[in-house]
Amino acid sequence: MKLFDAEWAPSPRRVRIFLAEKGIEIDRVMVDLKVGEHLREEFTAVNPQRQTPALLLDDGTLIDDSLGICRYFEALQPEPPLFGATP
Repeated sequence: MKLFDAEWAPSPRRVRIFLAEKGIEIDRVMVDLKVGEHLREEFTAVNPQRQTPALLLDDGTLIDDSLGICRYFEALQPEPPLFGATP
C-alpha cells in the first residue's frame, strides 16, 4: 500500500493529519506538484485523475479522494474513532 502525497497541498495534508492521529505509518511517495510530477506519465499511470492524495492498495485498487482515504483507514483501524462511534 502506498500513499501518493504532495507536501504543500491541503487535501494530502488532511490525510497526513488523520494518519498521525490514528498512529498509522504508511509508505509515501512524494509528488512535486510545483514541477508538474502529477502530469507525468509515471503518475498518470497510477492515477489518471492526476490528483493527490492517492492511495494505491496492494490489490491495485486506487482511492483518490482524501475523505475516502480517511474512511478506508477508519474502517481498518476504528480506534480511536475520528468519525465518531455512532451516527
